[in-house]
Amino acid sequence: MASPRHGSPGLIMDFMQPEHITAGQYYDERAAKISALIDEELRKESARRKDAARREVKVMLLGQAESGKSTLQKQFQLYYASQTLDHERPSWRPVVYFNVLKAVRMTLDELDYELSSQAKEVEDPNAITEIPVASSSSRPLPSPPIRSTDAEAIQREIGELRAKLLPVVALEDTLASELSGGVSVSVSGRTGAYVRAGWQALVTSAWPLGDSRPTLIKSHSTESIQLAAKTLASTSESIKALWAHHAVKRLLEAKKLRLEESAPFFLDSIDRIAEPDFLPTNDDILNVRLQTLGVMEHTFPINMGGVTYDWKLYDVGGARGQRHAWVPYFDDATAIIFLAPISAF
Repeated sequence: MASPRHGSPGLIMDFMQPEHITAGQYYDERAAKISALIDEELRKESARRKDAARREVKVMLLGQAESGKSTLQKQFQLYYASQTLDHERPSWRPVVYFNVLKAVRMTLDELDYELSSQAKEVEDPNAITEIPVASSSSRPLPSPPIRSTDAEAIQREIGELRAKLLPVVALEDTLASELSGGVSVSVSGRTGAYVRAGWQALVTSAWPLGDSRPTLIKSHSTESIQLAAKTLASTSESIKALWAHHAVKRLLEAKKLRLEESAPFFLDSIDRIAEPDFLPTNDDILNVRLQTLGVMEHTFPINMGGVTYDWKLYDVGGARGQRHAWVPYFDDATAIIFLAPISAF
């Protein structure tokens, strides 16, 4: 039988059979194909990263404590990503409660201080001094002295209101601890509410999927918030009576009642806030005051000239002891917005 000719179909088919390819050749070819696919994916990923970097705008919000950094961030969120703010709305409910509790406590403390100071200064119990006319300086006006008989009546009335509002004052530190996630930060000897990134998960019943924290901790947080809501509902009339008291009004006129700027807004709205189905409005969210710990990143897609840019706002803690956390974010920041409170001037 004649052997097949060189280059005949039969010989070509024989060489195409797998048994004529060694294992080393087979795996080398396969490894080369896989390597080529990996290189192509890396090139595509590099191109995607470069395109994303061109569309990424990193903005740092800097300034001293309570200068309005978080408020500006919320205004960005309200304007460019209002749907995310709607999703977070229930988590702001305990923050509004905390602001009301703090305003009531500060009002009572200021009243006690002013009444005790004026009681020591009154020399003639029948003397009445008119309120001095405001000067061109920004210094607060001295509040007028009070008759000893009037002072006793005011102290008695304020004492009765304080007794009714004791549950409100007692809840402030408890709610601050819940908002802070158990982190205890003391300023001037008093604990405050300081939040980190992801704090909303600590104060809402809708916890993230896969959360491994015990149910007991979640229910305890919810119970504390419900207790604050019930306490405000039961004491709303006393809160209104305190805020409408003529001694408070006199201190406000004399600019001697040192409250946070948003306190009047919440105390004027106590009826609405004390409702069982209360849900914070946009004005409530913009007016709340809450200290930031560390650095919180917020992302907003902003369309500029037909191109969607990915804005990243970094809201940083403004307290002096937290400013070292700012440093790593200066390296690739696109812009810096520095805020200063007008009230400081």
